[in-house]
Parts: sequence; structure tokens; C-alpha cells
Amino acid sequence: MNTSETSIVGHLLNSASTLGACHKIGAVFSIDYNRAIVAVYDHDRERAGGLPRSCFLVAARAESETRFILLRVVGDARLPNSITNDETRYQSVENTANEQHWSEALDPWTRDRLSIHGIECRVLGTFDTRGPTVQFFEDIDNYYAVNSLQVWKPADNLLNLIVNHSHRSNPLSAGINKTPIGRTRFAASEASDAVSAPVMLDPIDLLQRRTVYLGMSRSGKSNAMKVAAERVYRLRDANPEWRIGQLIFDPNGE
Repeated sequence: MNTSETSIVGHLLNSASTLGACHKIGAVFSIDYNRAIVAVYDHDRERAGGLPRSCFLVAARAESETRFILLRVVGDARLPNSITNDETRYQSVENTANEQHWSEALDPWTRDRLSIHGIECRVLGTFDTRGPTVQFFEDIDNYYAVNSLQVWKPADNLLNLIVNHSHRSNPLSAGINKTPIGRTRFAASEASDAVSAPVMLDPIDLLQRRTVYLGMSRSGKSNAMKVAAERVYRLRDANPEWRIGQLIFDPNGE
């Protein structure tokens, strides 16, 4: 764990509320071992700065929880009242006849009822912030049909921990600080003030694993791969006895 990660972990562990700085965006409507449906109001979605596909969310019973479930948005979901809401929207559009926006013709109670939507999330695992270090486990140990799980969009410090957490499965330590290779960006059209975190490369994490770089054309995949290759090669500077070989395939790169 490098210095920057240690400071982030220390901040989270010493704070009274791990999720206090995050944006609460809704509640878990249903959950199982693989996926969760989250009910979100439009105004909470707006206050959080949007919920792009593939962004991370966390679920817990309260802000003070020391264990929370890591979720990732995969798409929208239909709630049980979706058909009724669709009929209400259609009726309002038909009644306004394009003379005004159909939502302006709704009474406040109906507008509030229509502003709730569902998003589908994949369950990635569980973070446990108890103890001297933060641990991540790739599953959940239980779920309940009637639950009180609230959902937050991570703030910058928590997003940094999620993105750059060192996995417990790699006990090697090269004594080399992580190298920044980019930042998180969940949507090409994201706002300039969107919450983001630097993506740090730990060369140890690439050993004995297959790593793939995916992204749009001209997004920096080849350059990021070159940084990774150099950092893996430089492992021998701290450990002269190491001789590490990596096969790199970049068919369309220069």
C-alpha cells in the first residue's frame, strides 16, 4: 500500500461517517447475490451529478456503516408501477397537445410519483473498513427480501479507494510507488466537475495475470500499455534478482 492509499484509508477509518461526504441517490428496491435494483428520484440523480452507465455505487444501512456493498450500474430497470406511470405520461402528453411541456400540467403529487425510476446494478462485492486496513471481498455473505439498504454515489476519496485498492491476493511488495496512468471517466459526455479519481498502476498486480486494455480509438490505450511495460521492467531496479517476462500484443498500435 503506497503513501497516497494509506492516507485515503486513514481518512476513511478515522472519520465518523465513511459515507458522509457521498451523495445519497436512492434505496435498494431488491437485491440478490448477483444484482440489485435501486429506486432513484430525479432530484437525487441531479444532485449527484448524474448516474452514467458503469459508474460505481455503494449500498449500506447507514452512513456510519463499516461494511458496504460495491455496486456497478449496468442499465435501467422497470419498477412495478412502470406501466401505470407510462399511461399517466401518455395521457398528459395527449392532454397538453404540445401547447406546453406535459410535465408542467401535472399536479405536484403526480409529478413526484413519476420522478422515481429504477436502475439495475451488478453486485461486485463487499468492502470492510474495520481494522487497520480496508479489505475487499468478491461476494456478499447474505441478503434480505425486506432490507433497509441506502445507496450512495462515492465522493472522490471513496472512489479513489475503490479504483486503486490493492487486492489481498498479491503478497509481493516491490517497494515502488504506484504510477498514475489516467483518471476515471464513466461517460464521454460527463460534466467538467464530475467526481473522478486518478487511476494508479501497481506493476505487481500485472504479474502472473492476463491484462487487457479496452477503450475507444485514440483514447490512450497504447500509451498506457507502454507505461505499464516500463513499470514492470523497472521492478528489477528494486529487486535485482527478479527476471520478469511479459508478452504484449498491440495489433493496431504504432
